[in-house]
Formats: sequence, C-alpha cells, structure tokens
Amino acid sequence: LKKAKEMIEDKEITPSRSYRPTIVLVSDGRPGDVWEEPLNDLAKTGRSQKCDRMAIAIGQDADENVLKQFIDGTEHDLFYANNAMQLHEFFRYVTMSVTTRTRSQDPNQIPSANDINLTLETEPVQVPEGTDDVYPESEW
Repeated sequence: LKKAKEMIEDKEITPSRSYRPTIVLVSDGRPGDVWEEPLNDLAKTGRSQKCDRMAIAIGQDADENVLKQFIDGTEHDLFYANNAMQLHEFFRYVTMSVTTRTRSQDPNQIPSANDINLTLETEPVQVPEGTDDVYPESEW
C-alpha cells in the first residue's frame, strides 16, 4: 500500500494528465504486517484518494472486512474467487473496465460487469466438500 501510494503521488511516475489510476487488491484479507495506517493514507489523503480501488477475496476463508475497508468509498462490490477461472474472469473485468473508461466520454464512469458481459462472483461461493476447486491444469 505504501509503495502504491508513493508511485501515485510521484508526478514523474503518474503525471497529472494520466487517466485515473486503478489499484487492485488480490488477497485473502489477512495482512501479515501493519496495514491500517497505510490503507487510510492511501484512501484518504493526496492524489491517491482519487484512485479507483477494486478488491477480490481469494479463498473461502478470506477476511472480507479488511478487503471491504480497501474498497470503501468506491462504487465496487467485493469480488470473490475460489478457483483460477473466477480469478481470470475478475481480471478480464478489470481490463475491460479500464479500457472502457479510457474510451468513454466520461472516464470516471465505472462500467458494471453486465455492461461488458461478464459474470462475476459478488457473493462468497461455497465449494462442496471433496471438490477440487482449482482450475484444471489441462485448461491452462
């Protein structure tokens, strides 16, 4: 979070004429270090507070509270992935969302998954016991 903030605040790395940056957090929502102050700094001060923030919860036991704090104040839902295909779909959405915004008359308008014909998980999905929840290697 600190590094992302530094890059966004540095006008040589992220010039003022650039499109609004999008920050994507892919996590189980269980930070291993100090995160609350860096998150507040990123989301509430300086140029970085204007960034678009998206998050995807990885795994059934992901801590939603931390991830929801990351996207607080945005128009995005928390997305979920229990397998590689759901993760792939999420990144397709991120790519299409950013691409759509760059071509739009209003680049601050955030398209929905429906706008770009994707089905994304916005609720936790329970994987049945004994089911392999990994995207098969044969499909890579």
